[in-house]
Amino acid sequence: MVRVNEGRYLTYNEQVTYDTMQSKGQRLNLVLCGRNGAGKTSVANALLGQTESISSSVCVKRDGEICGHLVSIIEMPALTHLTQEEVMFESFRCVSLCEPGVHVFLLVVPVGPLTDEDKGEMKTIQNILGPQVNDFTMVLFRQDYIPVDKKTVDFVEQNKDTKQLIKTCGGRYTFFDASKIENIRQTAEFVEDIVKMQDLNTSFYTPYMYVEAQNRRVLELEEKISSMSQGEF
Repeated sequence: MVRVNEGRYLTYNEQVTYDTMQSKGQRLNLVLCGRNGAGKTSVANALLGQTESISSSVCVKRDGEICGHLVSIIEMPALTHLTQEEVMFESFRCVSLCEPGVHVFLLVVPVGPLTDEDKGEMKTIQNILGPQVNDFTMVLFRQDYIPVDKKTVDFVEQNKDTKQLIKTCGGRYTFFDASKIENIRQTAEFVEDIVKMQDLNTSFYTPYMYVEAQNRRVLELEEKISSMSQGEF
């Protein structure tokens, strides 16, 4: 009954009413990333029980509550369609919008063979946010309307590209049906899996990690320039 009511209930004792939703704990910060057409907005709508229509080349933040958890969802634009300057700005803005940091980057990928854009998005994310981002990334395979069966699971686990993608993300992946708006059971299980995966109080990708990644990129570039100036190609 509590689950159907999205985690809300009241207790009454000696004429004092306590709303358990007043103490929700740490806010869960999620970033949806992926190529154009991957269905990031649909996933955000399904999680938040909303019907927003978003098409933007900048980060969009939406706050809500999922089964008793306060949640912030940041939808990151497709980075492969931006200039290098825009990529730097939007990636930093994305991390900065989350306090104290990003708990999970959700790479949204439709079930099926990975496209060049899917691969390009992951490569760009790793390049800009650094190898540490892999520890905070989960692949979200989107399959709408059609129930996930053994054939679907076998495909993502055995296909060369999807298998490697899952491995890169530490084996973390899930399936999601974005057509099911306000599917309480699906969203509850999804959020609980993430909460179990990450310690919300100590495990998150921080702006400091972003700065470290940029410093590392600068050093690598300087080494490359130095090698070229010395004729070491």
